[in-house]
Amino acid sequence: GNEGEAPGFTPTTTMMLKNIPCRKGQEEVMSHIDHKGFGGRYDFFYLPRDVKFRANLGYAFINFVTPDDAARFGREMNGYRFSGSGSTKACQVVPAHVQGLQNNLAAFKRTEVMRSSRKPYFSGVPTP
Repeated sequence: GNEGEAPGFTPTTTMMLKNIPCRKGQEEVMSHIDHKGFGGRYDFFYLPRDVKFRANLGYAFINFVTPDDAARFGREMNGYRFSGSGSTKACQVVPAHVQGLQNNLAAFKRTEVMRSSRKPYFSGVPTP
């Protein structure tokens, strides 16, 4: 319901997944998420990488199609452990600081990321 929502309330659709094993690549993390039933339920996925160490930074940003998908992702992936990574850390899911596909696109356009070869994954959004 709409009770208690602040004016200009933005539904939470963008989640931050933390404690990802540092050797996992973007496609691999996405395939884990897809196997949990989220294939086609997100339109933005970004796993920042440290180019020098050829490792990810341990967190990813995912924007979901609906707030319900985002909430379900939080329930499914909180405490998730990636198999075969040698890491015992359980994942944590928190709402991202930047919410929504357009806001995330705008944020990433301002960064070096979009000028590098390691672009985030966008579905159905032409990147310049």
